[in-house]
Amino acid sequence: MKNKIKYIGLFLFVCQTIFGQSFLDTAKQSIAFLNKDVILSGLHSNTHLPLIIGFAKRYENTGDSYYRDVVSHFWDMLEHHHCYANGSSSGPRPIATTPTAQTSEHWGKPDCLSTTLTDKTSESCVSHNTQKITSTLFRWTAQPEYADVYMNTLYNSVFALQNPETGWNVYSLPLGSPNKKGFASPSEFFCCNGTDVALTLMVKFDFLGKGNHSFQLIKDGKDDKSFSSEIIKVKKGDTLKIECLPRGGFVGVIR
Repeated sequence: MKNKIKYIGLFLFVCQTIFGQSFLDTAKQSIAFLNKDVILSGLHSNTHLPLIIGFAKRYENTGDSYYRDVVSHFWDMLEHHHCYANGSSSGPRPIATTPTAQTSEHWGKPDCLSTTLTDKTSESCVSHNTQKITSTLFRWTAQPEYADVYMNTLYNSVFALQNPETGWNVYSLPLGSPNKKGFASPSEFFCCNGTDVALTLMVKFDFLGKGNHSFQLIKDGKDDKSFSSEIIKVKKGDTLKIECLPRGGFVGVIR
């Protein structure tokens, strides 16, 4: 539980960074995507895939071709230099700075995949979000390459992640040998499958600095078709109780 709270704290810090002080850095990163710089090495895969999905939505909402080009060039870098044969891409990073980064969830050096085949490659969230980007590009262009990649990932990653008898999936699809898939159970909760059990989460704010902070909490509403949003004042040492629906969750932004 302590590790889970630490990761929640890190997630909240990332939210603060993306939407607050380092928004300019995110903009600069999009310029690197546009210029086809090789910048994916060492990045956490499923942090950056949603950013690209956001760029795609921004293009569709504004018509600004800059964001369309960012999405296209990012996909080219990912597909042609970081993806495994099954269409997914996450694995160990070249210079490990955290225990997780040593084995999974990151992009490594471009065109250097054979040395990254651990039992924790091809995170299911990464396959899912990559499919979103690929299908969007196919919808924009009708180019057959996108359809081919989508179908390859669907059959060799997405379908391969799920237990045909129970419906539960694996967190990561092991591509290294000898390894075997480990399917989740209904009592487990992680980002790739959710849970059928309502959860009560206790979030500790021990990681905050001094003073009062505004915490925007976006979480499940009364049912799975609604959500609620509220601003809560928090400070270092506070604990917040969050009720989640089955297969639900929350997002928090600290300002």
